Amino acid sequence: MIDERDIFDLLITSQNNLRPSAARLWDAINIHPEAWEFTDSGRSEKRFWVVAILGRSAVWYNHIEEGYVLTPFSKWEKLERYEDAAMPLEYVIEQLLRNIEGEQKYSP
Repeated sequence: MIDERDIFDLLITSQNNLRPSAARLWDAINIHPEAWEFTDSGRSEKRFWVVAILGRSAVWYNHIEEGYVLTPFSKWEKLERYEDAAMPLEYVIEQLLRNIEGEQKYSP
């Protein structure tokens, strides 16, 4: 897992690339980064930085794939699903925005 300073650096860079409507959504859903855990089929535990919450979905940084992911959660601080399809933060936020605006259905 990368350290907190590095996740802040990544977030600052990504935020600067958001278009205005996506930046407004980001302002509404971002949180102070929190380290959440994911347990792989009960075998190995990994921690990832969660950077935003919308409903029951978390936006988190996958340091293994070096990108952001949106997945559902049911318990705070517990990621339920590992995703290796990591993308730039701008893409994840735009995807959420299109879903909210009704232009595209998102199903994590």
